[in-house]
Amino acid sequence: MKVLLFYPDNMVKGTILPPYPLLYLAKALIKNGHEPRIIDARFESKRTIEDEISSTDFFAVSAGMNLQFATALPYAKIAKEHEIPTLFGGVFSTLNYEKLLDYPVVDGILMGEGEIAIVEAVEKGIQEALNTAYFNKKIHINPRANLVNLNDYSPLPWELIDLSRYVTKYKDKNIFYYTTSRSCPHRCDYCYQSSFWGRKWRGLNYENVKKEIDKITDLVKIDGIYLFDDNFLVNRKRAEKITSYIHQKGLEWSCMTRANYLDEDLVDHLKESGCFKLNIGAESGSQKTLDLMKKDIKVEDTLNAAKLIGGAGLNSEFYFMIGYKGESLEDVMTTVKTVDKVEKLCDAETFIRVALPFKGTHYFESATEAGFKRGDDLRAMCLEDWGRRPPKLPWFNKEENKVIKNIATLSEIRFMKKKFLENMPLLERLYVKTVYPLVELRWKKRVWKNLLELTPYNVYEGIRETRRLKDPLKIAGGMVDV
Repeated sequence: MKVLLFYPDNMVKGTILPPYPLLYLAKALIKNGHEPRIIDARFESKRTIEDEISSTDFFAVSAGMNLQFATALPYAKIAKEHEIPTLFGGVFSTLNYEKLLDYPVVDGILMGEGEIAIVEAVEKGIQEALNTAYFNKKIHINPRANLVNLNDYSPLPWELIDLSRYVTKYKDKNIFYYTTSRSCPHRCDYCYQSSFWGRKWRGLNYENVKKEIDKITDLVKIDGIYLFDDNFLVNRKRAEKITSYIHQKGLEWSCMTRANYLDEDLVDHLKESGCFKLNIGAESGSQKTLDLMKKDIKVEDTLNAAKLIGGAGLNSEFYFMIGYKGESLEDVMTTVKTVDKVEKLCDAETFIRVALPFKGTHYFESATEAGFKRGDDLRAMCLEDWGRRPPKLPWFNKEENKVIKNIATLSEIRFMKKKFLENMPLLERLYVKTVYPLVELRWKKRVWKNLLELTPYNVYEGIRETRRLKDPLKIAGGMVDV
């Protein structure tokens, strides 16, 4: 059967990741004698996508983000007009299945991992497949399939996509994002992992990773690989072998990890094996908040990681959240101070976001009990933003909410200046360069109110995203009023 695997526009600026969920689904389909094609809306014209839909037998959409679901709706409508079964999957789709099944263009939701479910949905029908939810008088949820062994789907069918499209610039380097594992064994309260994958970490074995890297480097010229696993260093020996092999191939590499994984010996290896950057999910500079998050690290771990990274001369990014339920404004300011300490220790690119509760997490449940209200319609969900348009956090008063939002917005400008400036559109680049000195002054002086200079940026981003969403949200039976 012909199956069109569709990756909708996620409206994310900057880095463009390969559609890994669809590559794994494609391999599952190929193994079972089907003919998958992958279409990435970030590169293809509307006409091309429409032609592909009209000539397929089954339409599967990877909507891992809210905006992807919205931008996919017009194409799902076309599939519906051609009476083509349409299945949505991905993190956002899985965790919001009840709301999304209200849309008549959605025949079903693939819940969680998809390799087994996609084959059954194609061969037996969506309502008979494991891992699917569908609406027939009421919502039905089919039993979950066992988690798969990723090695059974290696090597991936790279020939289905043009790898050159996914090469990303980082300073003077051509970087390719590659993922070698799934999930994370930790228990962070705000994270979707346990709801989507479970807390069972699974990775490709070393030999298969080698073969995948060889294939990638045969197909595209790159200087480095970003190992985009949720937690690459979970298995330290495996990680050291993989990174040593990458280094042998004359490539540099980067990854995401936890602060408490790092010690002097590991950082020495990372530097010797060609690591050009480490990304650390520090999350908070307040120990009270870290404990509320069930992060299972100490603030000292973050500062020690920054010291080790700085001593090794590695580039780094550190991510933080503020506004968490149970923390005070004093805790928020403690995080700001920790950001300053981290930047002093290792000149990191830092980013503070508003801690939004996402459905499907334990944090969302406790936040809802504390009065947090999320927009019920898709428009509200799509217009939520970590910094510029966070919803009201009921555990803070009006003025405190403004301060939290403004800190996050200033942090975003600082982060963009360091990381994305040269790749921004001209007007946005000129704006950031113009306001940056004032942003930096406000940061140093701790002036969080009356940020009038950020109004043009907020208005510009709001108008741009609202316009792009208007048509997708109006389609699908007129259910959304924009």
